Amino acid sequence: MAALIVIHNFAVLGLFALENITMAEIFGSRNRFTRMAISKEAGGLVAVGFGPVLAGIFCNMTDSWLPILIMLVLYSCIGLISALLMPEVRDRDLSLPEDAAEATAAEKLRHSATQTS
Repeated sequence: MAALIVIHNFAVLGLFALENITMAEIFGSRNRFTRMAISKEAGGLVAVGFGPVLAGIFCNMTDSWLPILIMLVLYSCIGLISALLMPEVRDRDLSLPEDAAEATAAEKLRHSATQTS
């Protein structure tokens, strides 16, 4: 039992710690709390709210556990794609009011303007 608690603390709770740090770096200081709350609650609603209901419906329709597997793979793919597409947040100043995506777009625009001139 103690080993299970240790594994849970390192695996699951460590994942939540990384998620919260990364989300704080993605959003600007102007709307950080609001955007973090909306994104966490929307994701939680889909994964934890509708997910078990849909899994139960699909399992009853197919008399198989494969819909649960498909849903888990789909959730994992969404997370992977999101991680690959998110802007770089390393060494980002957390006091900046704009989001990381806005800062990245502005930086690319400045970089392209200096190359053309």
